[in-house]
Amino acid sequence: MSQISTKEQIIKFKDYADIADASYAMLHWVSENEKNGLDDLYSRVGKDKAPEKIVNSYKKQEIEKPVWRYKDNIRIGDILSEDIRDKNDNIIKEAGSPTAYALTIEARFNQDMVITKPKVNEQSEPKVKSIDNEVQSFIATPDDKPPYIFVNKENFHQISLRTKAFVNRYELVHHIKNTSITGFSSTLFYDSKFKNYIIGFRGTELELNDLVLADGMITFLGAGLSQIASMAMLKGDMYDAIREHKLNLNPNDKSEVSNLVLSGHSLGGHLAQSFAFLYTKDVKELYTFNAPGFGGIYASLLTISLRFVSFIAKAILKGVRWIARVLDPNGFVGKIASSIFNKIKNMFGFKDDKSTLKECVNVVQNNEKACKEVGDKKVSSNINKSSKGSHEVEIHHCDSVRHKIYDKNDEGLFDASDDSGEDSLKRDWNQLYEPSTSVISDLGFRYGLGAESLDGHLAEYDYKNTKKLHLINILVA
Repeated sequence: MSQISTKEQIIKFKDYADIADASYAMLHWVSENEKNGLDDLYSRVGKDKAPEKIVNSYKKQEIEKPVWRYKDNIRIGDILSEDIRDKNDNIIKEAGSPTAYALTIEARFNQDMVITKPKVNEQSEPKVKSIDNEVQSFIATPDDKPPYIFVNKENFHQISLRTKAFVNRYELVHHIKNTSITGFSSTLFYDSKFKNYIIGFRGTELELNDLVLADGMITFLGAGLSQIASMAMLKGDMYDAIREHKLNLNPNDKSEVSNLVLSGHSLGGHLAQSFAFLYTKDVKELYTFNAPGFGGIYASLLTISLRFVSFIAKAILKGVRWIARVLDPNGFVGKIASSIFNKIKNMFGFKDDKSTLKECVNVVQNNEKACKEVGDKKVSSNINKSSKGSHEVEIHHCDSVRHKIYDKNDEGLFDASDDSGEDSLKRDWNQLYEPSTSVISDLGFRYGLGAESLDGHLAEYDYKNTKKLHLINILVA
């Protein structure tokens, strides 16, 4: 790994977060057109012989549900340099229009944005809709002329600077769209700035394949076996695309595939770790964002149980202190509380555990101390360590943290005014609730952190910055 500054490392986190995000884009529309009944009708009888009544019926349907017929096969850049024509030499997209690549990335990067579409006719009202990662959102469907792309037209949505920067830097080399059985999808990019190849793995979408097969397998079997199998079978396609791209850049370059950068969010990060584990010699860097590791809920059960038991211990001890101050200065209630706590531990499977009520409270306090590093100046030194180089795969797991759980004025699930004292249960509840913004990211042991975790579960239990694990504090409304 080359030696880089802390600032450069943080910029790389952002760059590869963009890759992970772009991997959710519907990039197959760069080289594919959509078809509906009108296209089938034209192919059967010809455009000139198609019954006008049926044609008008299909066109009416397209006003509400636009059809994508704007592929251009342009794989880098945001603006077309020449007209795109169909097989009959009709102009589909004019020079100066946004590329299909730019439109698909824009639809992903700004999927939550609400845009205004052109009117269908003079009597109608402009339609307002959310983009929703649908490139079809950018198609205008007037009733008196053919549909067209309205993005970058005056007074309408413009391609964002983020999208322009992305599509002009990263060339789309190969895209594997959702496989029908497992739902696996990945995208191969070429970074024109650093001259390397990056594989972005798509994360979970709200589909049966992802939620039941992939995430279910990660949770209960410890790994997303169905999509990992698809990844292994389709690896050859990605490698062939790299070799072909290398030869296009340099006909004499017949080197083997190496120095790959992997990136993924959630399920995508899990798949990136799997790829790094299976094909380590080909990988240079790994970036995951709120991603689960391996081992599933069984590997995390001790962590989850210990976190819960520790919270119960803190709650009991706080009650004991209050009662003792009022009624029990000699500690009789404390003995009863310890007995109750031991029964609770037994319920959670800690039958052979000899830790006392006080010791379990210390676990909570130690975790709180580790969490304080999220906002501490020492964090930068850990990122600095990670940028100094290694002979192994360079690993970066980035977790976005929901709130500053060490801060007594933090607004988590409860308002600070409810319980803001030094002995507050609010912070402990936030730790129990889970400080990460992703529930699934707490499952299993992550690649490169497993050995540290096996030394003692607190390595995974504590939220602390290391040279491989980076916590990013974000604001959640």
